[in-house]
Amino acid sequence: PANNAISMVRLLVNNSSDISSGLQTVNLSPNFNRSVDSYTASFTNTQSAAILKADFTAAGVTLRLKINNGPFTSIPNTGASSTISLNVGSNVAILRVTSTDGTSVDYTFTLSRAEPLAGLSPTFGTPSPISGGFTVQISNYSSAYSWGVTASSGSASISETGLVTVTDLSGGSTPLTVTSRRSGYANARSTLTYP
Repeated sequence: PANNAISMVRLLVNNSSDISSGLQTVNLSPNFNRSVDSYTASFTNTQSAAILKADFTAAGVTLRLKINNGPFTSIPNTGASSTISLNVGSNVAILRVTSTDGTSVDYTFTLSRAEPLAGLSPTFGTPSPISGGFTVQISNYSSAYSWGVTASSGSASISETGLVTVTDLSGGSTPLTVTSRRSGYANARSTLTYP
């Protein structure tokens, strides 16, 4: 029967963007037992994809996998699914196992991917005028983040220490927007208007 056709189901994940290397097992709750048909697993926000791997106990078993509201797709006889993209929040995966006697059983996996952590909202020091523009230090600058800067006029750049330089201003007030980005964190931005 189908409920005896597989001995183990694992979810594999990589913390990097390359799902094919350095895969680690994600804990299922409860641990897989072929007589239990419902499981949960939790993923960090940076874990955006997983692979489902099933171990067979018999030949001729057919495995099909459905993610959220998508169609069922076949899993090759290696027992490893193609990459499962995980949306932030709850994702439902249904593994349908069909044995050679024609019986089927569905195993449901609720896969929860965490929301991104709060981003680092840039804070500004006091702007200092320079010829044709100004400079301002990002007070909470961290090299762990990627930084972007745009000014409504002139040209803007940010140094590796968080000093923003805006040049080629033609007068009037200039809004400056600084954005911070980091994997697993929400993007954050702040705007300063000079002068």
